[in-house]
Amino acid sequence: MMSKLAGVGLTLFILAMLVGSMPRAGSIVAADAEMLKAGMNQLKPPTLQVTALGDTIAASMGSYHWQSGNVGVFADAASAPPSNNPNNKPVVAAIGDTVELVFTTAPKAGSVVVVLWDTGPSKENKLIPMEDNRFRIADMEGTQYYLVKANWPQGTITYSFAVQASEKGAAKVE
Repeated sequence: MMSKLAGVGLTLFILAMLVGSMPRAGSIVAADAEMLKAGMNQLKPPTLQVTALGDTIAASMGSYHWQSGNVGVFADAASAPPSNNPNNKPVVAAIGDTVELVFTTAPKAGSVVVVLWDTGPSKENKLIPMEDNRFRIADMEGTQYYLVKANWPQGTITYSFAVQASEKGAAKVE
């Protein structure tokens, strides 16, 4: 009987030593939380600012996928023209003016595509020629809706924005 108790006591002693040398659950959770926080910061995709005639707006981010290491985010958003979004104030410019796209992180060279949405009856969207992240406003008065798609090593993002175009570049739209 005494040897059985000694064996149990030795086993409990070894278990206590092993458990005592292991990190506590709270420190594992805290370490995991810090790793998750660092990973989420790396999963924030770049934003896009649109500038014309000194007027700058933030483009609305659409659907995207973004990856950092073994962690990724996929987000789906409506791709219709942003006319019903009250936060999507148009940038104001004259027909033919240059629009500049400024990303918080530069996309892959040659990967930026701009499309002019046709909201009229024909619904024929138009690919807009780009050079150095700049393009010219289409030759039509009124509100124009644009879709931008860009690629990075971490993923692909779409953005949308509106331009209020006029012959002479009207006063700012409020």
